[in-house]
Amino acid sequence: MYLTPKVAGSWNLHVLTQHIDLDYFVLFSSVASVLGTPGQGSYAAANAFLDALARYRQAQGLAALSINWGIWADTGGMAISLGHWVDRLIERGISTFSSKEGLATLERLLQCDVAQVGVMPFDAQRWQQFYPGARIPYLSMLVQPADTETAAPSLREELLAVPAGRRRRTLLETYLREQVAQVLRYPAAQIAVDVPFATMGFDSLMAVEFANRVSTDSTLPMAATLIWTYPTVEALAVYLAERMGVSLDEEATAAQAASSSSTVQPSVVGEGLDDLLTRIAGLSDNEIGNLLERTTRL
Repeated sequence: MYLTPKVAGSWNLHVLTQHIDLDYFVLFSSVASVLGTPGQGSYAAANAFLDALARYRQAQGLAALSINWGIWADTGGMAISLGHWVDRLIERGISTFSSKEGLATLERLLQCDVAQVGVMPFDAQRWQQFYPGARIPYLSMLVQPADTETAAPSLREELLAVPAGRRRRTLLETYLREQVAQVLRYPAAQIAVDVPFATMGFDSLMAVEFANRVSTDSTLPMAATLIWTYPTVEALAVYLAERMGVSLDEEATAAQAASSSSTVQPSVVGEGLDDLLTRIAGLSDNEIGNLLERTTRL
């Protein structure tokens, strides 16, 4: 839908005008090619071609400027192309700008000798909170380091501050329900702990967002496939507590403390491949070494 028109159209325009001494050759690209947009791979690729074409033309001594526009508030463009994802992009740190602001920026950019430039009100720190696994080196200068003195406690610290038992389990389940509600845009009160995520309307992109949220708060790597392996809030809470080394039951606390120094031996019977890989990713180097040593002795 996007790839052929943008690629063919821009290339044909380049071929037909490359022998003309143009003052301007402006390509309207998108921030999608810089930051990526979940589920919109062809859209990002099409705009990446525009960026590359601008650089190619400049290398040939030709006029070229590719502008990676953000979200125009009162026009179509990216807002129409991405549909409902625009609201999610805004939530993640990409704000909108008016046509007046956009045209004023374009006027200034026409006076600049650059091949590619991004235009958007952007909160890089908020973006990386939603996508911790997609950190882009050139955005690092825009992200302020966390203030360790005022940093909020991690999810594990919050759970350990509450006695093991019903209160701790409820706290973790409430946290997961809130994250589900944020992804689905439902009131948290409507999220039941025993209803499968698929029944609630989760798709693969929502699963990625949910996993990123939980990963950020728990400081643990979380695969998007977890919601299919542990299909309810109730089941996921048990798994997540185990990953964090937090007991949800009073009677299990003492036993957990006694075995905390023992080698982790994840059970693979009856579990899917994705879950097995997730468990392996959570093991330390020493734990992996111990498992390999035991395997070679068999």
